[in-house]
Amino acid sequence: MYISLLTAAGESTRFPPNKLLFEHDGEPVIVKSIRSALGSRVSFVVVVVGYMRESIVKAVKENIGEDNRVVFVENPSYREGMSSSIKRGVSFIVSNYRGFKGVLISPGDAAWIPSVVYDILVDKHETYGWDIIVPAYSGRRGHPIFFSSNLAQELLSIDEKTKGLKRVVRDHWHEVREINLPFPTILLDLDTILDLNRVKELAWK
Repeated sequence: MYISLLTAAGESTRFPPNKLLFEHDGEPVIVKSIRSALGSRVSFVVVVVGYMRESIVKAVKENIGEDNRVVFVENPSYREGMSSSIKRGVSFIVSNYRGFKGVLISPGDAAWIPSVVYDILVDKHETYGWDIIVPAYSGRRGHPIFFSSNLAQELLSIDEKTKGLKRVVRDHWHEVREINLPFPTILLDLDTILDLNRVKELAWK
């Protein structure tokens, strides 16, 4: 069993009112992110919510409907940063999905990841047993990042002061496998309104 973990709890201070609710191709960004994961071999999509959680949940249900593969987990400490959301999500996964093999982590605004990317990372883990797998395009790392269940306790110990997931990747550098893929959209997310220019260039239909 493989789980997608999407962080969707931040305050979106650089892209008000909330970048996850911004519509691209007629759908909110968070909905596109969830659809990408649902189109793959992952068993569940765990969405960690906090800021504007009711609006996000409503948008997802209005566009996707009631899907038992999509699970919302609230992070009351979302103001502490993305690391708190990742820990909240991983804690939920460890407690509720015993026997899971790995988690694929990405921010909720990385909405242009092709579903096949999830499948490629899962296939690589099943074939080689790698603990950390990072997709890349033209030498630049993108999303999602795969972590095997062997690193669950490491993920539960991250914090913003030590750079969150970057610390885990750095500490386990010898276990990291970078997979170059022909998908530039794995590099896309929305930090500011200006990032829409990159989306328009690489993903706009």
